[in-house]
Amino acid sequence: MSLTKLVLHIVAAILLISCSAEDQEPRLFEVQPFDPVVVSKSNNLPTFAHYMPWFESPEFSEYGNSNFEGWGSHWTMSNINPETGSVASHYTPLIGAYDNGEPDYCEYAVTIMKLTGLDGVMIDYLSNTDFYDWNLLHEHTKEIIPWLKKAGLDYVIVYEDNAARIASENGLGTVVDLTQNHFDYMAEHFFSDQNYVHYNNLPLVLTFGPQSGMTSQEWRSVISDEYALSTLNYDIENNNLEDIAKGEFAWANKVENLNGFYSYCNERYDLCIGEAMPGFEDYYTEGGWGDGFETKDPRNGERLRDVLEIATENDLDFLQIPTWNDWGEGTIIEPSLEFEYQRLEILQEWFGVEYRKEDLELAVKLYQKRKEHKGKQYENQVLDQVFYYLVSLQIDEARKLLEEL
Repeated sequence: MSLTKLVLHIVAAILLISCSAEDQEPRLFEVQPFDPVVVSKSNNLPTFAHYMPWFESPEFSEYGNSNFEGWGSHWTMSNINPETGSVASHYTPLIGAYDNGEPDYCEYAVTIMKLTGLDGVMIDYLSNTDFYDWNLLHEHTKEIIPWLKKAGLDYVIVYEDNAARIASENGLGTVVDLTQNHFDYMAEHFFSDQNYVHYNNLPLVLTFGPQSGMTSQEWRSVISDEYALSTLNYDIENNNLEDIAKGEFAWANKVENLNGFYSYCNERYDLCIGEAMPGFEDYYTEGGWGDGFETKDPRNGERLRDVLEIATENDLDFLQIPTWNDWGEGTIIEPSLEFEYQRLEILQEWFGVEYRKEDLELAVKLYQKRKEHKGKQYENQVLDQVFYYLVSLQIDEARKLLEEL
């Protein structure tokens, strides 16, 4: 065969293969969406995990630490490089370090929260003011909300009013005007959402402190009677907000002091929000972020059991779990390599749900399969179906699809 004919045969073969490939239909999986189903519980005290939106990975990073491959500072603090497999915490996320703005993470988080029995999250929120990395936290807050809604979970804003003071000190406006702007934004974009939590028909808003330095008159000018405002424990009297705030929320109390606060709160205010912190073991000294704070020993899960029992014995309107994911302070209930699913299993037992560890594992497998099959259309359509099965509580169907993939 001549060289010319050989070349022609090769070209023809390539064209034939190319045409055959074009003629083949891509493999598709027909996804059937399902609405979320409410988890049945024997303990119906509305319970929310405090959610930190401040974690960044290099793939999605906007404010990542250039000294540590673009990982966000809450993974690195001053001296930890997640590229080595470590994070700035005494614990390590079971799924590895992540980014709050990543859809795969949001999907995993809301799914495993639902199968635990949580009603949703209380989101740590600085503001919509574009300063420092606050815009990132703002965007991450907006990222998690649609996923909460897909899973049938609710949310509350925990407003860091100190942000208004910091922004004001940097020439961005007066504290009152900034706070007003923040509440106006939240009212338009969060409080009107059907998944936003209300108390006595008013949007429930928690504030850390207050710490902004506003007077009671200034607070009244901002919130009037439009919101159910809750301050940090014992801060209503400290800030003369008796006729403005509706109640208080507990945070980082010693176990032996919780009953005292709950009695105090219920005697004085309409609204009392409890806490169930599993422990406190910050990494600030090791991470080069200061001297740190007093440790609260998790006692292999017993501290969480104790504070949950105290919550059951008291008349609380809501319960907040500090936290879902403050890894730097070691208060997390999100699964870790060290305690795995233990803290979520304790909550499952307390809620009285029918789901167990093997069901929680499905959310982790869903996340891992997203990573394994990144960019693959068919496989990710199957995983879309797994998500819909899980949030509609069709657990066996979800497990079967994951096993087949």
